[in-house]
Amino acid sequence: MEYLRVCVRWLILCVLVTPISVIADECDAERCKTDHNPEGKPCGPAKYRDCLEAIAKQCHENLHYRLLVAGLKNCTSADDAAAVTPTSLPQPPEATCQWLLADGGYGQCGLYGDPHLQTFGGKLQTCRAVGAWPMVDNAYLAVQVTNSHAGATATVVSKVTVVVHSHGSCALEKTYEAQLRDLPSVFKDGTMSAGRGVELTTPELDLVELTLYHAGVRLRIRQHGDFLSVTLRMPTQIADMGTPLCSQGCPTRELLPELHNVEQWRREKAESSCTKVNLTGAYWDACVFDVLSTEDARSAEVAGAASAAVADLRSLGASPPVRESRSPSEAPVRRASVVVVALSGILAWVGSRNWVDSLGTAVR
Repeated sequence: MEYLRVCVRWLILCVLVTPISVIADECDAERCKTDHNPEGKPCGPAKYRDCLEAIAKQCHENLHYRLLVAGLKNCTSADDAAAVTPTSLPQPPEATCQWLLADGGYGQCGLYGDPHLQTFGGKLQTCRAVGAWPMVDNAYLAVQVTNSHAGATATVVSKVTVVVHSHGSCALEKTYEAQLRDLPSVFKDGTMSAGRGVELTTPELDLVELTLYHAGVRLRIRQHGDFLSVTLRMPTQIADMGTPLCSQGCPTRELLPELHNVEQWRREKAESSCTKVNLTGAYWDACVFDVLSTEDARSAEVAGAASAAVADLRSLGASPPVRESRSPSEAPVRRASVVVVALSGILAWVGSRNWVDSLGTAVR
């Protein structure tokens, strides 16, 4: 009977503390290809298309999924294509390979450091945002960043994936991918060309610039030490489409508060490092956050990476942003306390001899 009591306790405990992320649906687009289209045929059988359609809800922001779906656009009828396309992308204007800027000018967005996000709306946020997140997604291109843990507390951009959407003779469907310590000067297929309206260049040793003339887009990916940054400029007519990071900012749950309870000498050293690289305002605050989140020996490298990313934003015409951070709150602590109390009560109930005896009798 005691053995049964222990087993039931552990079973309920495991169920209660299982992370929601494990239970939640995850995008598994590759499974559709493996199970129903292992030969990798452009169109694939009907079961392959049905599988992609079934996972559209949880995969609509996954770039790999979008690429698989894009491959079906010439294989299905208009009705079928609408069913499996994750988002309705506005059609670009006639292919002139030269964007004609209307009223509204340009918007700028960037992600760098620990990481800090400057939105099209001019906010500078510090986000946790571990994993893959869409920065931009419109009819011309999609940009996805992957953030990974670095050390005990820091998070950095570890991968940038850019998909250039086809647009007549101006742009061919191409994918560019950069990772830490790997900043290629070519697209993923090994080519440098992607149509008359697209140019991929390396202005500096650790900088790649992608220009979409037909869309008015300039995108920069920079490697500085162990940091990747991505900055871009695009017309406001297409900048606010959808709900990616650049348009909507980080989800509130991912925003990080300012660092408090830091030793005075460490804060002063961090402030000095960020002042030396001529950062001011919200950029200076973000730089101090980064330096405090990393080892003291790397303060100069961290500040230098922040300065380089900010320089790219400024070169694209970005205005000084407004710092936005999450206010320190006791809410997470209170929620945790409620869970602990509830869990304790359930375990006490499970531990009741009468309850377990009744269960044992029922089993017998």
